[in-house]
Amino acid sequence: MVSSALDHNKPRVLVSGLSNGLGGTEIVVGRYIKALSSYATFEFLATSDLSDVAFVHEMNSEIHICPDIDRPIKRFEYLDHLFQDEPNRYQAVWCNFNHLLYADVLRAAQRANVSVRIAHSHSSRFLGGLPTQVISRFNRRAALRNSNVRLACSKEAGSFFWGDNFQVLPNALNFNDMEYDPVSRVVIREEFG
Repeated sequence: MVSSALDHNKPRVLVSGLSNGLGGTEIVVGRYIKALSSYATFEFLATSDLSDVAFVHEMNSEIHICPDIDRPIKRFEYLDHLFQDEPNRYQAVWCNFNHLLYADVLRAAQRANVSVRIAHSHSSRFLGGLPTQVISRFNRRAALRNSNVRLACSKEAGSFFWGDNFQVLPNALNFNDMEYDPVSRVVIREEFG
């Protein structure tokens, strides 16, 4: 069981970049969060309620619903208030990227003097259509300037997003989930004949 995000005695980390679906980024980030939940409290920033991302709700975490980039003034105001209304609320911000449309989260965190600002790339190219790719290229400098920790799921993803200054953090696997279980073996073999 994942610990509750309501324990404010632990460092608080704001996680952004998850979508309301269970794709590769959500699975990997979920594994890391489950492994780290006894050390930190996690809150989430998204443009929707993340209702399909089970681990977020299992943690009883606070989810901040931010306006999307099609409402830039409202988004700017929301991010500004999130970080400025309670100074030192977050010890870290962890932004997960398949593109850089939401690099503004790093800017808001930097303006609020959040000490650890993680930019984590999960792809070796910008995902999305032409407008997303153009905006991502434009936002690359801002993401580099406003982050102080750069991670990537692979050397290719890091080189594409961050150039030479990054660390590879391979996708997390829990090997205990893959442990041989004779009971499961029998059940699954019976189920599928």
